[in-house]
Amino acid sequence: MDGGVVAFPDNRQAERGIDVIAIIQGASYMFHVALASPARLGETVGIVIPPMHDEFIVLALLRGEGFAIELAVIDAELLNRYGDYRGAEMSVDVPMEEFEKRRITDFRNRR
Repeated sequence: MDGGVVAFPDNRQAERGIDVIAIIQGASYMFHVALASPARLGETVGIVIPPMHDEFIVLALLRGEGFAIELAVIDAELLNRYGDYRGAEMSVDVPMEEFEKRRITDFRNRR
């Protein structure tokens, strides 16, 4: 993570949906990594996230060819606009254009 320190969550944090904790440039971040799937080929990216999503940063991981992956931050704006609760979890179909705007290329620069 570009020189950041990475740790795994304790059991309580993991139960809430936190997958990775990172300290980047002196700030602590809690991440939930959701495996994304193309919901409609080339149009949207679908993820499912746990209910306490306001406690962490949601990263959508979209697999490409071979070992290639793309990461994007799925922020509160996208969750509110495209999210739909299904039971305790939220299903989110993000338009590919929005995914691309929020794609992460490195962890050195905070927005």
